[in-house]
Amino acid sequence: MATYAEQAQSASKGFSRGFQKRAQAMLADLRQGAIDDLATVQLDRLTREHSGQDAAAIKEAARSFRASIITPARTYQVWIAEDDRAFDVAAGVARLDAKSRRDAFYCGIIVAATTRPVFRQKIVLGYRFEYERNPDGSIAIDSIGRAARRWWVKDEPAKAIMAAFAEAADRCHSVSTLLAYLNRDARHRDWITTGRRWKQRDLDKMLTNPVYAGKWIAIRNPTEETDVWLQFLEQYGPPSDKVHDVPELAYWTPGQIARWRRIGTPAGSPPSPHRTPVHEYPALCRLW
Repeated sequence: MATYAEQAQSASKGFSRGFQKRAQAMLADLRQGAIDDLATVQLDRLTREHSGQDAAAIKEAARSFRASIITPARTYQVWIAEDDRAFDVAAGVARLDAKSRRDAFYCGIIVAATTRPVFRQKIVLGYRFEYERNPDGSIAIDSIGRAARRWWVKDEPAKAIMAAFAEAADRCHSVSTLLAYLNRDARHRDWITTGRRWKQRDLDKMLTNPVYAGKWIAIRNPTEETDVWLQFLEQYGPPSDKVHDVPELAYWTPGQIARWRRIGTPAGSPPSPHRTPVHEYPALCRLW
C-alpha cells in the first residue's frame, strides 16, 4: 500500500495539466504495476478538476489496468457498464460542486475589490498584517474559524531598512553593489535570525510591486489560463481595472521606483523584458 498526499494542494487545479505531483505519481505507479487499486476518502478528491480531464484520466487508467476505485460509499469497477455510468455521475457532481464553490469564492473577492483593497497574499518586506478586532482586543473570527478581515500596515521595524534601501538605490550603479550594501547594512532582524540575505529576486519583487508606490491593483499579470474572471466581466468589469490608492502604504514615489528599475542597465539600451514597466504602476496573475 502506498499513500499519496498532496499536502493541501488544490485538487481543482488538475493533475492532467501538470499540477498535483503526487496524483501524477499515483497514476504512474498504477500503470507500472506498483499498485493494484485506488482508494480515496471521497471520489471528489480525484475528480473535482473543472474540465473533466482528471476524471477521464483516472477512469481510463482504472479501466486499462482493471483497478478498482474504492470509496467509503462505493467501489467503482469502471470496466463494468453500471459502475462506469455511476462514476461519470459522481465525478460530474463533484466537478460542478467544486466549480460552484470556486465561483462563489472569487465572486466574493471581486465584489470586495470594487470598494477596497483585498490583501490575501503573503506579506512582503516592509509590511505586516493588522486584523479586525473584537471590543476586548482579540482578533475577530468568522464562521469558519478564520480571521474576519485583515489588511496591511507598515511594519515599524522595517522602516529604517526601507529608508536605507532608498538611499543605497540612489547611490549604487549596479545590482551587485546594491545587494552587497543591503546585505552588509540593511537586513531585517528576522532575516538576520534566519540567515536570509538579499537576492536579485527580492529587488524584482519590490520594484514591480505597486503597493510600494501607494497603489493596490487587483490583478497583476492577467492571464488567459483561467476562465474564473470571465463570468464576472459584464457585472463588475475586468478585475485588472480594480485599482485603489493606498498612500498610507507608500514608501517611495513612482519616479523613484522607475529610476531604480534601471539600475545595472547600460545607458541607451532597453531594460530587460522582466523589468519593462507597463505603465506608471507596473501591473505585474496575482490577486492582491
